[in-house]
Amino acid sequence: MIQESITLAKLFNPDLLETNIETVKNIADLSVPTDKNESKKQLHNIITALNCSQESAAAFIFTKAISSSPADVNKTILSEISPLLSSKELVELNVWISIQQLMHRLERYYCAIQGKAI
Repeated sequence: MIQESITLAKLFNPDLLETNIETVKNIADLSVPTDKNESKKQLHNIITALNCSQESAAAFIFTKAISSSPADVNKTILSEISPLLSSKELVELNVWISIQQLMHRLERYYCAIQGKAI
């Protein structure tokens, strides 16, 4: 699903640089912050790396936090990161991640029933 997501991103932003894609991949590998200092450090690092707003950086962190399960979001995300986003943004991110998870599961399902390696 990574390549498909990159293709979509390039479709919506044809000027997207390969370095930005690599930076986003590195952000995806970060652990979810579990305390206030760690969340502030990650916000700062993402803002600097991507030259983006605090809200965009918060969206990256929030998305990472909900990616395994929205039920696993920790108190730090709720107190330090989610207040930086509007309720509409939080809902949209949750819906988008849910769609991505569904697509991933469908891909795995169809590979399994067709006897293809996953």
